[in-house]
Amino acid sequence: SFPLHGISANDLLTAAEMAGIMAKRRGKNRVEVLEVSKGQAELTQKHEKSILLKEALLHDDGIIPFYQPIVDTTTGNTVGFEVLARISLQGQLYPAAFFAELAEDTNLIHQVTIRCLEKALAKFSTKSGEHLIFINCSLREVEQEDVVDKFMGLLGRYRLRPERLVVELTERQAVRDIGKVLAFAVELQNAGIRLA
Repeated sequence: SFPLHGISANDLLTAAEMAGIMAKRRGKNRVEVLEVSKGQAELTQKHEKSILLKEALLHDDGIIPFYQPIVDTTTGNTVGFEVLARISLQGQLYPAAFFAELAEDTNLIHQVTIRCLEKALAKFSTKSGEHLIFINCSLREVEQEDVVDKFMGLLGRYRLRPERLVVELTERQAVRDIGKVLAFAVELQNAGIRLA
């Protein structure tokens, strides 16, 4: 409320968005009011992260993939790479721990995943070898109906076989709809994409 949670319209909208996020985390059919004393610092931090994330999505090189090797412990051979999203802005790199939860809460995570996956697939399409490509996918993304179609579109664009892609579900959130998760798993399987 004005002036406790901000003076400008932008500050008040951000406070309302953060209260909405807190309410969603605590359950359905709730209302949350930010406590001014503790809420202001958290609100400011989330607002700054939100601005950075939205700015990164505006720039082609704002979201970049990092590659963590997946090694077969019996042979020592690299069998694949986990693709990890990073924000790159103004000479700074921000790991997923900095922005992933906020990206999920604000429904920007799918844009981050697709941007990162596209860059990774572009890179792997120019390399020889059959390394697996592991990508993290949040449970919020699973709830969207076009995720597998987008994955298949990118695989087709870069002429990579679907069985090279391995989707890993992140554990940051609780399953809200087990039916959608199961349907997602079946859709991946039918497309030839692996689920870790």
